[in-house]
Amino acid sequence: MDRIQDSYSSYQTYLQTNLPNDPFTADPNWDTQSTIQSLSFHAGIAGDGVMAGVAYFPYRLTQERYVIRQSGYGRKFIWKEARNEVMFDFGYGSKYVDLFGSFGVNFNTYKMLSYQVYPSGALSMNSEFNFNGLFTVFDAGVSFGAGLKVKVIPFLALEMRYIYAGTLLPGERNSIIEDPSTLADNSFAREPGTNHYPQDYMQPLTLDNEINPNFQRSTFQFSLLFYYRQND
Repeated sequence: MDRIQDSYSSYQTYLQTNLPNDPFTADPNWDTQSTIQSLSFHAGIAGDGVMAGVAYFPYRLTQERYVIRQSGYGRKFIWKEARNEVMFDFGYGSKYVDLFGSFGVNFNTYKMLSYQVYPSGALSMNSEFNFNGLFTVFDAGVSFGAGLKVKVIPFLALEMRYIYAGTLLPGERNSIIEDPSTLADNSFAREPGTNHYPQDYMQPLTLDNEINPNFQRSTFQFSLLFYYRQND
């Protein structure tokens, strides 16, 4: 989140520099750590010293921030992450405990909604302001992890898992399709050169001043699972 945090700080610097007679109040910078609840889906088998499975984890995260000037004008930012992890698990399986490693893929959509706020409380995303817009990007990468599943209670298991989500697919770094994706607003109403979410509001709005949010993620998960066990 450091790039989004830098951009948020830069916007406040922009206001201080260009509107010094209209002081503002701002929410704290974007959170870098979050705790969320999610419904995951699992399938697999375990026993006789072997386990194998597949799991799908959808994560949905939203943060909002306001920067409001004394005049009542301001800006509202909404950051949204729709992350999806598909993990394949292999390891040791038994009646009561599974211990496994994981690999898989993550595919994610990031969105930044930037609204002009009016003194009446009305919000606008129209193109009359360069900073308005719905800036979005899709990205995918390889994920790795490990986990432990405890199955002491029949039909009920506790799973503890760590996932490291990378930002590149196999071979992407050295290929012509190396991911250059940036947060962009593809609206045809925007002026040329203004459709990228800026890293630095103090610089011109160009392709050299955009955010590429290919964020790596480390996730610790605790899941309560229902399962079927034979020969109990």
